Amino acid sequence: MTVEALEVLKRDDTYIPSDGPHIAWEPCQFIDDIDGYTQRQSRGARLYLRDGRRTLAVAEVEGSRSTVIDVADEVSSQIGPWLATMRHLADAVALEGEADTLDLNIGHLVYHWEASQDMFVTAANHRLYDEEVSMAYRYEDLVRAVVPREDQRAHPLPEAAAMHSARLRQQAEGLRAQALLTAPDLREGPLPGVSWVGPYSRAKHKELRAFSESTWYADLPHQLLKGWKAADTAVWSAEERTGRRNALIRWAAARGLPKKVMADASGIARTTIDRVLTDKGTPA
Repeated sequence: MTVEALEVLKRDDTYIPSDGPHIAWEPCQFIDDIDGYTQRQSRGARLYLRDGRRTLAVAEVEGSRSTVIDVADEVSSQIGPWLATMRHLADAVALEGEADTLDLNIGHLVYHWEASQDMFVTAANHRLYDEEVSMAYRYEDLVRAVVPREDQRAHPLPEAAAMHSARLRQQAEGLRAQALLTAPDLREGPLPGVSWVGPYSRAKHKELRAFSESTWYADLPHQLLKGWKAADTAVWSAEERTGRRNALIRWAAARGLPKKVMADASGIARTTIDRVLTDKGTPA
């Protein structure tokens, strides 16, 4: 797998990224809050796992340019067995992003439509009324553009939008289940090197950060844990299932994922997670 600098892409319009999977990187600076008054600034780079022009995952590396290139070269030789899993997770993230946008747009539609209907129109506020109606139609167009026509014909638009949003989330759940089943056996060691995260929107980034400062960086094991509920783990023997589950829990804990987040994501009992993390030598 190749390693490419995004600096080239920015400076040369004729540059075309590799069609297949590759690692791209760009230099950046990181600013960390030490306390309420002090910040630490360090240099490094963001690594992008890309499939052609599409970004599958992002990671951050601190250090000099040569350090970053060395890490990128190492990652490029190790990431191959994880590509199928990364593609499934990126697809799941994209579907959930579509569902989030749809939910937001239908919320705006209902808000502006109800505001216009509740308004007693006078000469003084007719412009405000027109603005509310215009905004309602704008969001209605956005919603109708993505909700299947057969759903729109069979149900009121808010209900049809809710159905389609639920369908997208169910598809994302299925993709995470596939990602879990196609992931390499974590008992042989988790993905080495940098901590990969999905290409989330800023809104989703903030939501993950709300759990814990470290949750964002634990995103890959977090995503796999979210696939545990829907995965058909019967394809594994009971011993293999237990071993894989325990290895995933330990990897997520090592990345800083809080136990509550692990339990909420996977449906695995908190007592089981506690037992796995307490007794690292034997299966739970």
